[in-house]
Amino acid sequence: MKFQGLLLAAIILVSVFFTSSYVRLLIQERGNNPQFLVETAKSQETQAVNSSSAAAVLKTTSAGDNVTTTQNLQPKIYAQVFLKRLLNTGVDLAEQKTENRWPIASLTKLMTALIVTEKIDLNTEIKLSEHAIEAEGVSGDFRVGDTYKASNLLKAMLTLSSNDAAEALAETYGEQDFITAMNQKAVELKMTETKFVDPTGISFLNQSTANDLAKLVNYIYLNNPEIFKITTQKIISITETQSEKSRILNSINEFAGQANFLGGKTGFIDESKGNLISLFQDSNGRGPILIIVLGSEDRFGDTRLLLNN
Repeated sequence: MKFQGLLLAAIILVSVFFTSSYVRLLIQERGNNPQFLVETAKSQETQAVNSSSAAAVLKTTSAGDNVTTTQNLQPKIYAQVFLKRLLNTGVDLAEQKTENRWPIASLTKLMTALIVTEKIDLNTEIKLSEHAIEAEGVSGDFRVGDTYKASNLLKAMLTLSSNDAAEALAETYGEQDFITAMNQKAVELKMTETKFVDPTGISFLNQSTANDLAKLVNYIYLNNPEIFKITTQKIISITETQSEKSRILNSINEFAGQANFLGGKTGFIDESKGNLISLFQDSNGRGPILIIVLGSEDRFGDTRLLLNN
């Protein structure tokens, strides 16, 4: 009996040994070893971090590409105020600070041209006075005593932005009465943030907003289109009445002569920087596109950007 008991104990010990060995082997094979689990977890975490980093890099690269593309498509606009509008519908396609008043410089001459066409017979012969010739700014090479039809002075005023021509036209009507008529027209057109103090725009007190100027442009385009038609010409000819000598004037507007350009006006004084009103034919057939930029270091560049984007 004693021998049998010892034999049974031995058998049990051997069974336990082999069973324990098998279990350890099974655990290792199934990956349940604690060290194996830690290393596996670390490996999975590293893979997850690497995957996340890769996604982040991809996202950053993608975002960077988008930013670069956006910057390429929409470079900096220098204008302090700008407006891009479909003239026929009044729908704004781009705008910034369109309610802010700004010195409009020679954009003033669009109102001057409007009053001239409504109040003065364009066949009227006007002799340029010393006061007109002394006007500051571009003269158009006019001289005291020269005589031109109002229509020729209107051309010089719009294409060369001649202050001499603007003063001569206003004098013919009576300068103070002329300025009063300018402001009355602004009231009529509901240009509530607009004021004119001279016919040239040389004073910084000639002020308006992009929205007000859009009202003026719309009125001129519908009622006095000949004003804008003059500004589309790259080269114009004017004739001095007494000598019958004609001379050629080149427009200072870079867009003049372009097929899609429907008219506009330049303006600059130190207080305002570069101003520009432009009308273009829309390539998509939506009618005229109005672009106004005020306070720009690159008025023509800004206008091109707004037109093409």
